[in-house]
Amino acid sequence: MRHRHVLLRLLKLRIVVNDHDIYEFKEKVPVLISCSQPVTKLIVTNGFHFSRVVTIKCNSGIHFYEVESLIDNIQLLTGLFLTVMFFTIFILTGIRFFMFFANLPILIMLYMFYIKRRDFMQVHVLLPEKKKTVS
Repeated sequence: MRHRHVLLRLLKLRIVVNDHDIYEFKEKVPVLISCSQPVTKLIVTNGFHFSRVVTIKCNSGIHFYEVESLIDNIQLLTGLFLTVMFFTIFILTGIRFFMFFANLPILIMLYMFYIKRRDFMQVHVLLPEKKKTVS
């Protein structure tokens, strides 16, 4: 039980503001960060991956940002499905060509996870939608 609790704590995302303030945040829950300096640096981390440094010039108003990763849940499930499907075809037919395709999604995800570590976590600016007035 104790190890499971430790693993869950490592998977939480944190945002580091100006190299000293740390905020934890969860999926789909916004975090409000007040800016006291004219320029604010943000870095998002999960303990292993770090996003590129995002520099914000703090003007008046609220700024919206979204954090995402290169591999989302849909891509992960699609890769798992393709791996199982091609591996099953390989077992039924014995053709080694399908074994290559069974391992390809795993190799692509490992490449994104370990080799492209700096690009795995991404921070995007969200522009507020302009509502049209109906006349």
